[in-house]
Amino acid sequence: RGWFYSTENVDVALNDVVEYTIDTKNPDVEQPIARERAKEEPSLTQLRNIEEAKRDPEMKFRVDRQSGLKDFYNENDRYTVTNADRNKFNSTIKKLDPWEKELLGKGDYAYMLDFENVGGLVTPVIVEMTYSNGKTDMLRIPAEVWRQDPKKFSKLILSEKQIVAFAVDPWRETADVDVTNNDWPRKIRPSRLEVFKSERPKGRNMMKDFETPLKKDDDKDGEKDESRAE
Repeated sequence: RGWFYSTENVDVALNDVVEYTIDTKNPDVEQPIARERAKEEPSLTQLRNIEEAKRDPEMKFRVDRQSGLKDFYNENDRYTVTNADRNKFNSTIKKLDPWEKELLGKGDYAYMLDFENVGGLVTPVIVEMTYSNGKTDMLRIPAEVWRQDPKKFSKLILSEKQIVAFAVDPWRETADVDVTNNDWPRKIRPSRLEVFKSERPKGRNMMKDFETPLKKDDDKDGEKDESRAE
């Protein structure tokens, strides 16, 4: 009905994607993950030490110059797993139901996708998911998903493999009028800037243009104009 009685169009935006991983509570699994995440976000002090080491390769920390200053905490950080951590985990597992134990053991990925109906016209939502190994899969959500709220909805996706990118309607099946809000993460889309003053477009006469002789470097517009006048 929107095609004939309104100015609404198809424009579905993927506004946000949040990745969740199931916390297994197992310290031997979760602590190494936490350590790697901490390395990806070093503190300001660590960044300054790295820059200082680049400027002075011979620089050494005091604990490296004097090994006697090292203690237990130089060999173990906050993410080191102890038997106390394992005992706590084992006691927690014993209290869980079988289905809860199975869920914790999977370690699947969960993604919450937020969609917005910018154009106003109700349409099925087609989503392409790209996994970390490069393979893709398609998810087709029927138009009935807009019944509760015609403006926005959220979709939870569970996956055994990590998903690195989402794309709404990648094959242009729904005639989405604005594809700049279809990808997550957002893509830089190439375009061109016109630096010359634009002229009113003229109809192209290919037959006439095909018969036009090619200009040479020594041809002058003035000489051609005179010959035409004669």
